[in-house]
Amino acid sequence: LIVLCTFSIGSLISENNVPNYWEWLEELSFAAHSSRSMAQSVFSHVAYACYNWTGADTTMTGSTCTIKGQPYVFPCSQPQAYGCDVEGLDVLHIYHGVVDRGMWVSFLYLMLVLLLYRGSVLILYFY
Repeated sequence: LIVLCTFSIGSLISENNVPNYWEWLEELSFAAHSSRSMAQSVFSHVAYACYNWTGADTTMTGSTCTIKGQPYVFPCSQPQAYGCDVEGLDVLHIYHGVVDRGMWVSFLYLMLVLLLYRGSVLILYFY
């Protein structure tokens, strides 16, 4: 089970590409909840610059930002004449498919899964 959980954490394959029949494994995976909580904590403090210069790899159109050669469209926060900032959580959601449940919800899921694992080990140990 632990080996299977490593395939559902999003580091080997993005959450957008996980097959439908493997989605249940993500809810049981302690690694998925811990990596999601960590990523949301880190990306909530990051902002990416989307410049509207002629030589830049990014293009700002209205209140959205696109990257040349990529199909993703990111929402801009605080658009300016030179470009805008894109929030890290928006990048995490759009690019990697991480659903924003909140950092603490993922942490509570992690605690619940670990308690269930420990409880099942204790039950198997005594019986």
